[in-house]
Amino acid sequence: MFKTGSSFWFLFYLCLLLYTCVVLSAAESALTGVWYRPSCTGRIIASPAADLVAVTQGFNTIGIYCVSDGSPVSQMTVPAIVMRAFAFSADGKLLATGTDDQMIRLWRVDNGTLVRTLSAHAGVVTSFAFSPDGKWMASGNAAPSITLWKCRDWSVAETITGMVGSADSLLFSPDTRYLASESASWDDPGRFRRRSCF
Repeated sequence: MFKTGSSFWFLFYLCLLLYTCVVLSAAESALTGVWYRPSCTGRIIASPAADLVAVTQGFNTIGIYCVSDGSPVSQMTVPAIVMRAFAFSADGKLLATGTDDQMIRLWRVDNGTLVRTLSAHAGVVTSFAFSPDGKWMASGNAAPSITLWKCRDWSVAETITGMVGSADSLLFSPDTRYLASESASWDDPGRFRRRSCF
């Protein structure tokens, strides 16, 4: 059993650990940097080049940080709307965010400027995936359905339905021929979707 003083320091360092971003090198499996950001409160994803990370800050803000030193690059905020999902584009220049208002917003990573707003979902946007070749974006929602977008003009190419639960995770195969979707529903734990229309 911890003494009062020990308990305080244990909780202090535990909180510090939870709010510290630890950057690892996947190639070398070695620690490459540690930096402290008290405003980082949730999920974190890396850019395709692994030089930037996007971190949720509260319920409606995402911050972009440089991996090498933790310096801030940009910030995206949607007033009074909860951000549910976010993903870097294949080239790392855009960040897609999905929110409770069923909208998709595309932001410039370098300066946080809102580039475009997309609307095609009947439910909360829950997931994203960009194809490795940069031609397609898939977005999942709680309706449930998956929408495939053409990145060249952001038009809808196809809408996939038939899931039992919301599309909580999406992943393109390396050759972009397949799109895998995962649902939190026990009746529909995971499916593979084959692109057939393009």
